Amino acid sequence: MFYLHLSNRTENLIHQLAEVLRLDDDRDPFSPEYFLIQSQGMERMLSQNLAQRFVSWCNYEYMLPTRFFALMADRLGVESGPEEYARDRICWHLENIFRDLSPEDEKFAAVGRYVSGDTNGMKRYQLAQQLANIFDQYQIMRFAMIEGWENGKTATNNPAEVYQMELWNMLRDGIGHSRHRGRFLRDFIDILATDADHGSLLPRRLSVFGLHSLPPVLLNCLQALAAHCDVHLYLLSPCEIFWGDQLSEQVQLKKNISALRDGKQVLEQGLTSHPLLTSLSQQGREFQNMLLEDILFAGEFKSFADPLDHSKPCLLHRVQSDLLKGELTPLSVPLAKDDSVVVVSAHSPHRELMILKDRILHWLDEDPDLALKDIVVMAPDIQEYSGMIPAVFHDIPHSIADRNPAQSNPFLAVYLQFLSLCSSRFGWSEVLDLLGRKEVYPRFDIHEDELELIRHWVVSSGIRWGLSGRQKRDMGLPGKNECTWESGLDRLLMGYATAESGDVDGILPYPDIEGGMAAALGGLSFFCDLLEQAAQQFAGLHSLGEWAVLLSGFADRLFVTENNDGLVELYGVLTDLGQEYGNVHQKGVSFEVIRSWLQGAVEEKRSSAGFLRGQLTFCSMLPMRSIPFQKVCLLGLNDTVFPKNDFHPPFDLLGEKPVPGDRSRRSDDRYQFLEAILSARGSLYISYIGQSIRSNDTLPPSVVVSELLDILRVYGVDSLVDVHPLHGFSSTYFDGSGSLFSYNRQLMEVGSALHGKHDTPDPWWQGRIEGEAKDVCSVAELKSFFRNPQKYFVRDILGIHLGQQNLSVEEHEPFVLDSLQKYLVEQDMINGFLGSSEQRLLQQQVQAAGQWPLGTPGNISFSEKREELQTFVDRVATRKAFGSEEDRFLDGEFCGFHISGRMSSFYSNGSFLFRYTLLKGQDVFAAWLHHCLSAICLDDARETRLLAKDVELVFPAASATAEDLQELLSLFQRGQQTPSILMVEAVFAYAVQSAKNENGGRTAPISRAIKSVEDSLNRGFEAEWELLYQGRSADSFLEQEFIDLCDWFYESIWKRAYVSELI
Repeated sequence: MFYLHLSNRTENLIHQLAEVLRLDDDRDPFSPEYFLIQSQGMERMLSQNLAQRFVSWCNYEYMLPTRFFALMADRLGVESGPEEYARDRICWHLENIFRDLSPEDEKFAAVGRYVSGDTNGMKRYQLAQQLANIFDQYQIMRFAMIEGWENGKTATNNPAEVYQMELWNMLRDGIGHSRHRGRFLRDFIDILATDADHGSLLPRRLSVFGLHSLPPVLLNCLQALAAHCDVHLYLLSPCEIFWGDQLSEQVQLKKNISALRDGKQVLEQGLTSHPLLTSLSQQGREFQNMLLEDILFAGEFKSFADPLDHSKPCLLHRVQSDLLKGELTPLSVPLAKDDSVVVVSAHSPHRELMILKDRILHWLDEDPDLALKDIVVMAPDIQEYSGMIPAVFHDIPHSIADRNPAQSNPFLAVYLQFLSLCSSRFGWSEVLDLLGRKEVYPRFDIHEDELELIRHWVVSSGIRWGLSGRQKRDMGLPGKNECTWESGLDRLLMGYATAESGDVDGILPYPDIEGGMAAALGGLSFFCDLLEQAAQQFAGLHSLGEWAVLLSGFADRLFVTENNDGLVELYGVLTDLGQEYGNVHQKGVSFEVIRSWLQGAVEEKRSSAGFLRGQLTFCSMLPMRSIPFQKVCLLGLNDTVFPKNDFHPPFDLLGEKPVPGDRSRRSDDRYQFLEAILSARGSLYISYIGQSIRSNDTLPPSVVVSELLDILRVYGVDSLVDVHPLHGFSSTYFDGSGSLFSYNRQLMEVGSALHGKHDTPDPWWQGRIEGEAKDVCSVAELKSFFRNPQKYFVRDILGIHLGQQNLSVEEHEPFVLDSLQKYLVEQDMINGFLGSSEQRLLQQQVQAAGQWPLGTPGNISFSEKREELQTFVDRVATRKAFGSEEDRFLDGEFCGFHISGRMSSFYSNGSFLFRYTLLKGQDVFAAWLHHCLSAICLDDARETRLLAKDVELVFPAASATAEDLQELLSLFQRGQQTPSILMVEAVFAYAVQSAKNENGGRTAPISRAIKSVEDSLNRGFEAEWELLYQGRSADSFLEQEFIDLCDWFYESIWKRAYVSELI
């Protein structure tokens, strides 16, 4: 017998189900109870509710319709076979068939045009995928058409049907039988239609719950089954009256225009139909009509409930009540806006989540009885939010359902990343991204703290992209081996094996590789060897079975496989490739096709494991998930995103003549929105991106949201949309001026700081380090201090290493050098030329390190740079011609300090320092420090000469005194207890402008100093300066003490030097 249970509330349907089970006195506890459902979420909801009602709930089977009918057919002895017509199997069958099609066969001319020029088989595979999807639907929705194909008859005028009919018959011949799913189900119906008694083979009762649509053939299966057992259909219906004939005004107008054109009677305008019911419920209307036309029910049980009868009237309940009645109820008094329906306009998905969190906290604060399990958050595709949800809701227990396994299982994601890498250029950063995954590096005996060292090796050894010159040639590019992983690893391994600094068998050894680093270097080498082997083997064609073995083998080598449950799912997918489809398709397939198949296989597997776990639930808006919650939240209802548009390829015959029961993504989405309205018990929360994050222009919501807002305007509620600002720290959340609010204390503090009185912030560092400053130092420490006193204080005194900011190395050979790279290369080249190194060797060194362009452009630019540097090299060589002297060591008490260290750059006529750059303040201080140490500590009062790119500076002999060294040491000592006011380049700028003013200049020296500091801060070159002086203007700390220091430098140092301009 077939029974129909109707209600607008899922709880009432569950109550009816429980009563049916309770009143069954003859129920066998050892016979399972069978349920037809459409989602795992519905399964969990039913189990939880029935367990609460019966205390103990067990021995049940939840099944999808096709699986249930397959089980019943097997019990009845229906011949099997439809598994051969599964979609994935059809795909590989068709891919095989396409290979053998004759290009001269006119019937397949359209197929030939599409796959022409297919170099790797991707076009052929993609077309097979599309047709397999369509053929899969034909079996259920167009059985009569397929029957006609097998008899050589077409059903439409679409020219694509001709080749599809031929392909279907070739597919049938290849499989060996025509027992597809449609025929299988009709055989099942035919057996049930006989007079034979099948009661002993079938369950006593079948409960169909949560389905609002079924293909006609599956509905006929239920009808046939009802002749032998009880079938209970529990159907959620938004309306208590018959609404199958209600049409929207737009559809009704089209029908009337068509009727007038044909001279037929015009339909009466349905004035009483509810607009939401007519616009959102096409799927439900069609299913209701199918039930009335095709099914004879033995009994109908209705349990509709008007939400206005048992609760305080609110907007949400008014909408639900009118939907129940099927019409808009006239109101004498307009309704007031309340919190039962909340519509939010935000700027981005992240802001949507932040605003939602505040709303949830507000609900929990207002209602002590509300629990997190009473709230559900849905989105058209929750994966678009799944990466941000843990960050925003980190302090609220939550679970995320319907995620792609690649997001919930890191091993799947990493393996897909590995396959993607194997079809790429093998850029250094993407290779290290893969190696840096915690699922990968332990397999190669690499520790996490060694990853940064490996990154340093890779960048500084000149590795940029490409496994080797051979791999570049395979990509159709010049086979240059420079900047590849092979050349870089050769340098690293040669540097470990030998201490040579010059060319060894054509390889330039990489310096600074020590014995303790061998394990990390070995792991990197093994990892690159794995990539090399993968690239070579993936370049060939293999059968599906061979691919399964090959991919599984690389998974074994990429991951630690012992006691690793996360790999089970990956191995399962790869096993299916070989065992399920390997016997269907034995021909060679390219790597691109296999990667596409694996990506699709992973994306299709979605898990509802996070659904209804007693926490705040995030999930996707899936069909037939009408589960009630106190608070239903819908995110991402954006225009053009929801509802999705129906798309039928030109060769999809389903779009030729639609019939009731055909699936429509757009109708599915519309009905999901209607079910969401019905499922909300206390509040319906809707969010969409309603403002452009770039221009703040207004963006429309989804059309279904607009339709709901139109209904609310009929009730007299106009301004229902809460428009939120771009930033969560906006003052509108905290000043109480409107309806917006926030529970985020940190954002409140930020907003208060931004919108309050802006006083000059306190310095990051205040006071002094307690205790006496040390009076022991090395020459190296003094040089470091006077190079950059602020960096010295932060790094050497406080021990804070901020590292290099904005470090970015491109994944290609250098074409143009930035200023820092250019400076470093120029210094290396000058030192090499002065050391009589060959130009060829110098060029090889800088190119091997990835610091110079390759090929002919590199040769030309190197020669040009050699000519450019020659003048400076000649000047240096001339001054060095007096003969160098050995380095000297000092170790003793000088001016109250114990100074020790090594000093160099001594020549027979004095000291000589040089640097190929425009003269900087740090160069002057380095020369003066050297001059003072030589004169006072080494009793060498000869001149000190400094050569820069633009200036030659000479401190005369006997020009340094003990007082001068004492002043430097005093600055150094004070700079160990508090950040020194000695800003080297600013002091130098002050001195240069002071000298210009003596010759007629008019610019204030302090303004030059301030500009120098501000330029350094604005460009972000000095991370330590940003830390010490953040939020402060230069003139706030360059005060009289700094001016006195500048005057001392100008009078005591700069004026003592003889300065000669060279350019």
